[in-house]
Amino acid sequence: MELSKKYHKDFGGIAPEAEILLKNHTWKGNIRELKNIIERCVLIEDGPILHLNDLGLATKDRRKTAPSAPDAGVLQTLPDEGVDLAALEKHLIMEALKKAGGNSRRAADLLKMNYYTFRYKRKNIEGLQ
Repeated sequence: MELSKKYHKDFGGIAPEAEILLKNHTWKGNIRELKNIIERCVLIEDGPILHLNDLGLATKDRRKTAPSAPDAGVLQTLPDEGVDLAALEKHLIMEALKKAGGNSRRAADLLKMNYYTFRYKRKNIEGLQ
């Protein structure tokens, strides 16, 4: 395949569930948007097959139906003294990683977060690599 040669990767194709999502997704742009997503995934991912979570589209769609913070029981009210948001985020990322057995993809799913956003946040949290 063209992208395999371009990036020297062993890209073998797209998993059926990912292909269905790509076909059913509402594309705001043109075919270039689709090509850019595929190219980004081939470049970033290690495996030969692109899966549903690799695309970054499924988590966006799930987030639309995810419960809001009060329904999720995360933080019902803001305390008068405020909240250290960075510490809270670090705590939640660490808890998600622990619950997911260190699997970043599963941890991102637990937080209803795009995998690439999760990876970025994890990388930028001091002490987490």
